[in-house]
Amino acid sequence: MHRMFDITSKQHFVSTAVITPRNVAEAQAIVKLYNKFEIPLWPFSTGRNVGYGGAAPRIPGSISLNLGKHINKILKVNVDGAYALVEPGVTYADLYQSLVDNNLERGVGYTPYNKSSSSLYRPSSDGLYISHGTLVCTGMGALPNPYADLNAPLHEQEPNSAWQLFNYGFGPYNDGIFMQSSLSIVIKMGIWLMVNPGGDLKTKKFNLGRWNFYGALYGPEPIRKVIWEVIKGAFSAIPRAKFYIPEDMPNNVILQTRDLTLQGIPTITKLK
Repeated sequence: MHRMFDITSKQHFVSTAVITPRNVAEAQAIVKLYNKFEIPLWPFSTGRNVGYGGAAPRIPGSISLNLGKHINKILKVNVDGAYALVEPGVTYADLYQSLVDNNLERGVGYTPYNKSSSSLYRPSSDGLYISHGTLVCTGMGALPNPYADLNAPLHEQEPNSAWQLFNYGFGPYNDGIFMQSSLSIVIKMGIWLMVNPGGDLKTKKFNLGRWNFYGALYGPEPIRKVIWEVIKGAFSAIPRAKFYIPEDMPNNVILQTRDLTLQGIPTITKLK
């Protein structure tokens, strides 16, 4: 394991050995053992986050913990709640393909939900972590499912049904300290999904649009006519672009509201 982009030689940040735990219990036991003997441990999922060093340890000679080789399952996809519960080895491609193969209407990737400090989509920020060899659930996961088998290991218990739905329901919102840090090992994480926008059937039926642009022209009529021809010519270059004035769509509340507000006429029609 080495860092792909570094000013030092490839041999500088090299692991002494690589361990690939097959499940959560093995990863937990490894962390306990290495804490006992104070051996540097460098966990990574797939090692492809090259911007942060990939699989290369920050301390030369560390033992690398490859979580992604075996701990790589998509544990749950909840369509109604729009979330997925994944293990460290799950990639963008894995989750995307799973959603496509199962014909689900949720999507992930470069959506607005991706704007976060995590390297995976948009985390619901509720996860299962290994800290000093102890498993810790955060957020609503800290509250047990009343129907769970409490005699089973924590990672095998049926979790609280609200675990991935709400970040702030129970306890401090401290998940940020676990993201891309050395304070624990993330072993499960929830991912919020976005609804797939779908096809064109509804947009055609209701005369909607993938995008809508509203505007107004001001000034004397001769000037407005010239400006309109310029605008129409520019937007006409877009395939299937259509133009409407308020008289064309008397029942379109948004267009009628814009018509009034852009004239400076107050209206609460949109709020009714």
